[in-house]
Amino acid sequence: MFKFNLEVLHKVRKLKKDKIIKTWTAEVEMLNHLVREKNNLVESHNDYKKKYVSSLNEGNQARTLILKNYIDTFKERFRQSQVKIDEQQQKMSHLREQVLSVSRDFEIIEKLKEKKYQAYLQEKEKREIKQNEELIVLRSKRGNKIGSI
Repeated sequence: MFKFNLEVLHKVRKLKKDKIIKTWTAEVEMLNHLVREKNNLVESHNDYKKKYVSSLNEGNQARTLILKNYIDTFKERFRQSQVKIDEQQQKMSHLREQVLSVSRDFEIIEKLKEKKYQAYLQEKEKREIKQNEELIVLRSKRGNKIGSI
């Protein structure tokens, strides 16, 4: 039976890889959420700009003032949204390096395990061939003895 002498290291690296990929997935979801949030802000801003223009045409000064204040605050909300996206992208850039490093480490041990397993299979095959050859020799010796009596 095949036993990999670095199995514990293999399992640890696999767990690290799985954990970092899970973290990566969560961070991608967070980035997607932030981008959707920003897009919703842009759509909302565009709607309010249309309402603002309509309000100007109607001559409703109170409504126009309220809409203008919202549009002005939108710029700050949009900036904050972009800052969050930039921060998330920077976080993901650092995390990407970790994912690559952990994945490389796991691949190294995985390839080593595969090489050791292939060597084990070859050795096993050699042993089986040798055993079969010994059985053939023993049977042929017994057959010669039986035939000579």
